[in-house]
Amino acid sequence: MIELGDSSGMGSTMMNDKLNAPGLLEKSEDVMSNIENTEDLDRMNQGVDGMALEPEIRNDVPGCDEAWVTGEPHGSAVKMDFNQGDNPYNAAGNCGLVSICNMLRRADSNITEDDVTRCAITNGLCDYNPSGDPSDNGGTTLDMRKDVLAKLGISSDIYPSDNGGSLETIADAIDSGKGVVISVNAGALWDCDDGSPTFFGMARSNHCIAVTGIARDASTGEITGVYIADSGRGMPEDSCRYLTVDEFDEVYTDVLGSGANITNEPIMEG
Repeated sequence: MIELGDSSGMGSTMMNDKLNAPGLLEKSEDVMSNIENTEDLDRMNQGVDGMALEPEIRNDVPGCDEAWVTGEPHGSAVKMDFNQGDNPYNAAGNCGLVSICNMLRRADSNITEDDVTRCAITNGLCDYNPSGDPSDNGGTTLDMRKDVLAKLGISSDIYPSDNGGSLETIADAIDSGKGVVISVNAGALWDCDDGSPTFFGMARSNHCIAVTGIARDASTGEITGVYIADSGRGMPEDSCRYLTVDEFDEVYTDVLGSGANITNEPIMEG
């Protein structure tokens, strides 16, 4: 199990033999080695600028009669990749990389899991052993994810949950059209025993998800919950899952080593 400070990379529950293709990486090394200088980068970033972002009033948010929802989580749900590990690089622990993919797909980029995973492996920005266990491949830290985003032409900063990365900071980022991915605890998120040891009773971060929306009570403006896209369970409903503030605190705020990668500029326009 991943220790404190190691990369977040819970394996997908949908792993199968087709992921075991370690030879493909070596064979395509000449293509991958200069990904930042190829046409792939232009294709990845198509559509990141210029997408309209408008809040919507919804009456289906638990806990309030009407809610103001930013980030377009429902509209972007169909674009989300909810099943990590579907790549030719033997990498099924690539939750952070798929979360980056989902972050950018919110803004109509046509980037794929293969694109981001290839970029990370090529540049040494994820855990990787071609002949190793797929669930051990593709894991990333907050620092690695910042560097992967930089390789993709996206400037970002790191906000530890106990030092600037609060729910309010994340909400402000989503409101302003920025992209957000966060480190969380998978056991708390999935309501299961993920085998992760606690540290003086605190759960550790061992998984990564994208934040896709924020809900506020329309009458008070108070944050009522967060929408996320999660690739770890292979469940379509995780493309647009709602967490109450209490649930969010359990999976993120009160988790050791948790934090957020937030883009410095909007990826969606208001």
